[in-house]
Amino acid sequence: TPAHVALARERIAALGPEAAGRVQLVQGDFHHLPQAAASIDAAFCIESMCHAFDLPRALAEVARVLRPGGTLTLFDGSLPRPLEALQPDEALAVELVARGLAVGRMQTVAALLEAARAAGLELAGMHALDCEVMPNLARLERLTGAVIRWPWFARRALARRPAARGRNGLAGCLMRTTFGMGLLSYREVVL
Repeated sequence: TPAHVALARERIAALGPEAAGRVQLVQGDFHHLPQAAASIDAAFCIESMCHAFDLPRALAEVARVLRPGGTLTLFDGSLPRPLEALQPDEALAVELVARGLAVGRMQTVAALLEAARAAGLELAGMHALDCEVMPNLARLERLTGAVIRWPWFARRALARRPAARGRNGLAGCLMRTTFGMGLLSYREVVL
């Protein structure tokens, strides 16, 4: 988003002119990247590939702009198993988390790897980071839990805010549980 680019510019500028001269920031859509073919050494996708409406297309675009030997490093949440393999209550919890995070449908690890292979990307490494994110999810659960536990607080906190804010709060309350049950996973995937 423009706000993300502006924040990144501020952070890079704070590092000094040498850093600013080595970095180019471009806002784009990973379904239609503005970079030329074979022009990027390394690409990072942090908590955003889950928002791809066309996962094969997004990965094919990244593969197109990577130089031979280049890498794509993804940090994102995903389903270890297909949604259909979950119990109804488990699937509902996962769907509520996905909606709260504005994710249309959570992708499975298998679907991600299949789309990557189809795009010509090879798996170089994958690490589950569930234990590492649990302290942050516990803090998020405490913060958002206040809104759920005290309706009067919820009304004040959510007044004049988009409805998505309430869904986001519900997701915050459910994330630690869904990760703890193994329904969702947070991974680093290097392609």
